[in-house]
Amino acid sequence: MVKFAAVLVVMVAIPLGIQFAVASKLRLELAKLSKGVGANALKKISSKEVSVGHKSDFSIILAIPNRMARLRSLMDYAGKLGPAELRGLLETLGRLPQEEDNKIAMSVLMAKLLDLDPKGTLAWAKILPNTQGREALLETLFNSWSSQDPTGAFKAISEINDVGIRDTLIGTTLANMASHDPAAALAALQSMPAGIQNINFEKQLFTTWASTDSAGAISAVMGMPSNRDRVFAMEDALQGWAQNDPKAALDWAASAPTGIRSSALSTAIAALAKQDPQAAANYVSNVTFAQTRNDLMSAAATAWGQNDPVAAIAWVNTFPSTPAHDMAMQNILGQLSQTDPKAAMSYLAQISDPATQNQTMTQIASNWAQQDLPGALAAVQALPPSTGANAAMNTLVNTWAKSDPAAAAAYSQTQAGTPYYNSLIQNVASSWGSADPQAALTWAQSLPTDAGGSAALTQVLGQMANTDPQSAWKLATQLPDGPGQTSALSNVMNKWATLDPASAAQMLPSLQDSPLLSMATNEVAQNWIAQDQQAASQWVDTLPPSPARDSAAMQLVTVSLSQSPSTAFQWAASIGSDPIRSSQINRVVNTWALTDPTAAAAAVQNANLTDEQKTAILNKIQRMAAAASN
Repeated sequence: MVKFAAVLVVMVAIPLGIQFAVASKLRLELAKLSKGVGANALKKISSKEVSVGHKSDFSIILAIPNRMARLRSLMDYAGKLGPAELRGLLETLGRLPQEEDNKIAMSVLMAKLLDLDPKGTLAWAKILPNTQGREALLETLFNSWSSQDPTGAFKAISEINDVGIRDTLIGTTLANMASHDPAAALAALQSMPAGIQNINFEKQLFTTWASTDSAGAISAVMGMPSNRDRVFAMEDALQGWAQNDPKAALDWAASAPTGIRSSALSTAIAALAKQDPQAAANYVSNVTFAQTRNDLMSAAATAWGQNDPVAAIAWVNTFPSTPAHDMAMQNILGQLSQTDPKAAMSYLAQISDPATQNQTMTQIASNWAQQDLPGALAAVQALPPSTGANAAMNTLVNTWAKSDPAAAAAYSQTQAGTPYYNSLIQNVASSWGSADPQAALTWAQSLPTDAGGSAALTQVLGQMANTDPQSAWKLATQLPDGPGQTSALSNVMNKWATLDPASAAQMLPSLQDSPLLSMATNEVAQNWIAQDQQAASQWVDTLPPSPARDSAAMQLVTVSLSQSPSTAFQWAASIGSDPIRSSQINRVVNTWALTDPTAAAAAVQNANLTDEQKTAILNKIQRMAAAASN
């Protein structure tokens, strides 16, 4: 059979690490294909074989029910086509949904096209229209090419200008390269710019490499450029090594260099615990150094808990109550809560540290809510009042509010008088306000004007301000005077100033007699300066003297200082407050005098400062200049 029989199926939109595993599986499957299918299978489809040249031939072949027979016929068919016909069929397939059979057909046709015209194939693929079909064809091209010549395919990726698809092509190509020469794949990966390197692929590379060649993989690990890189790569390699020989991997970890030994032991003991938890337990029990024993206990228990959480919990409880014990319990209960949250909750008291217990309680509640929200609510309500119970209840209601905010809101109102009432109301308001601000606003306005109701309205108006700040501001100004209105106005102005500072600035005159003026001016100035410094400067220059104006000027001093000390000095000198003006001028001079003491001194002479202040600053400039000359 022609050499394109060994082509791999394209793996569209599969993460790089998964591509590696999928490539290995498909390589075995298509190796069987290269040996041919049985004579009986070919005989069954002989009646469907037609002469090449009819467009219907291709459709007939794709409709053959037996997969191996279909692939054999497709390869025979492709062997009779020329480059132009192959390109036409590939472009047709590229426009179709990328189902598995279509991907396989594209791989077969692309492999044949590469046999006939390798250089022309890349040139053709590069000028295809920028559509999803182009992406599929490029992925098929490099998948096919790299299965035969991974080094050549990897070099050719640089000719692809589309950054988005280039990363996928790199992953596909490196996956095929690794199957032939993992050391070359690693070298190629390390040669790429840091922003392109994919840690997921490196992880899968070392894991798979060590499963077949532990010595080669470990040698590569020890040659990694930094200790951080060695630690991550070593963990991956030990996981692969332990799949075949966990005890040998553990023995190596025990003698690993000091910088990576602790991490190596934890990785190896976890791998052993998945296969032989009792052996892992015995090993940990024989460790004499307490810190190491605790670390290994936590790693082994977490891995053991994935298969038998009850046994893992019983073993962990034979150890003293330490942070390592509680961490192990937290990990096990987190895993257990994914299948049996009620049982996981029953073990909470075995965690002694309150903070860890609260975190675990929230995690269990979150997993429980995904499976049985009413049951989770009842369970959390039955818990004694605590920080953890409050957090767990809020987690449940937040989850509920995403799917049914009205029901979550109604439930929250029934919790009046409980420790978590106010936070529930606020969280529902935030979630609902993000999804449907108008409905959330109607609900919030119906609430009592207590702390919870005011907080809910503030949250809803803040969410509304993300899309319609003017309407949110208008509604906030209509609230009763008091802390609730102040909080709502502050929240809305924060969002408004971020979205459109120029528009937000037009509302500031309405705050002349409000304590919010300074805060709002700061918000507008900070965001406007970040977005358009020149326009913000012109606006600040028009503001009347006030503490708010001084605050905005100080922000301009900060951003101008590194760009233009003279501009920064002008803004510092324009500040109305005497002590603030003097402080900011000193700040500018400390920088300016290092590069141009003469200009700095001239500016100080003309500044609105007292004679005493000028003398002090000028003397400082002279001292700085003298120190610089020495």
